[in-house]
Parts: sequence; C-alpha cells; structure tokens
Amino acid sequence: QEKTFQLGQKIKDIEKKNTEFHDVQMAMTNVLEDLEAAKGLIEQEKAKDEAILASIGDGLVATDESGNIILFNHSASRLLRADLKEPLGKSYKEIFVISNENGRELAAEENPFHQVLSADEKIRSSQCTLRRADGSVFPVSMALAPIESKGSVKGCIMVFRDITQEKAVDRMKTEFISLVSHQLRTPLTAMKWFSEMLLQGSTGELKKE
Repeated sequence: QEKTFQLGQKIKDIEKKNTEFHDVQMAMTNVLEDLEAAKGLIEQEKAKDEAILASIGDGLVATDESGNIILFNHSASRLLRADLKEPLGKSYKEIFVISNENGRELAAEENPFHQVLSADEKIRSSQCTLRRADGSVFPVSMALAPIESKGSVKGCIMVFRDITQEKAVDRMKTEFISLVSHQLRTPLTAMKWFSEMLLQGSTGELKKE
C-alpha cells in the first residue's frame, strides 16, 4: 500500500511537470509567434523606408560621427555615377570632392561635412561643384545637418541635387537681358544723334513748328 501511494504520488508529480512543461511550451510558442510578427512588421517598415529613399529625386547621404558613409541612396549613385554600395563604409573625403564656384577644391576645414561634424551647424550652399566618379564636375545645391543624439553629434546627413539646368537658365536670362538692353539702346542712340544734328543746325534752320 505504501508503494502504491508513492507510485501514485510520482505519477501526480510527473503529470504536474508535464502540465508545467506544456504551459512553458505554449508560452514559448506565443513568444516566437510574437517575434515573427514583430520581425514581419520591421521588415515591412524597412522595405517602406527603402522604397521612400529609392524614390527621392535628390541625392541623400548620411555619415557616422567619424565621417564614414552609412547611407547612400539611388539618386546619389546616379548623380555621382558611382556604384550604389561602393561608398558605404568609406570616408566622405574619398567620395565627395567639393570645389567652390571658381573651381578651387575646398580644403579639409572648409568641407561642409567637416564643418557639420565638428561645429554642429547646418549648412546650405549652391555655390559649389561635385566631382563624379568619372572625373566630370557639376554644380549642386546642397543642404547638410547634424544627426544628434543625447546632446552630441552622431553623424551628418546631406541632401544634394544637380542644378546644371538652373545655371543654364540663369545664364540664358542674363544673356537675354543684355541683348534686349543693347537692342533698345541702339535706336535710342541713333535718335539722340539725329536730334543733336537738328539742334546744331546741320540740316538747316529749324522752324518753330
């Protein structure tokens, strides 16, 4: 009878442990399902972010606090004629060769990336050019801002676009204004000369009428 009681107690203990194990198994299954759902949402958000970055018409670049590139979108790749993944992990100094409007390459301390990362300031400039991977240059309008976290600069983000067409339009506008002013000035000059001849009596005495 004693052995029967002990055996029954062991069976109860085993059943209890089986129930606890089943509960733990169910809890782990629920956790795994929640993780899978969270992973799916994260992947969806990542895909959405990548789609947004890919659709942006302007070049978008981000660096870490050391100036190494951590983000380089399709438009930046197209504008600089560089491979999409090649710049990742490299310093901005290797990828972005910036010159002023006179063609002089900016010194290290003048580089907008350096100014943002070291001085925590926002920069907007359209008076500069970038050198492409093939060596050609083009005018750009760029805006840079620091990436801040807990009061310190953790990186830099830059948006830039090609303004070659805008520059061409400005040049055409200047040339047009110059041409129009010249065309207007020419007949006025002739009228002035003829008026002076008449007043000086070169064509005879003028009547009062």
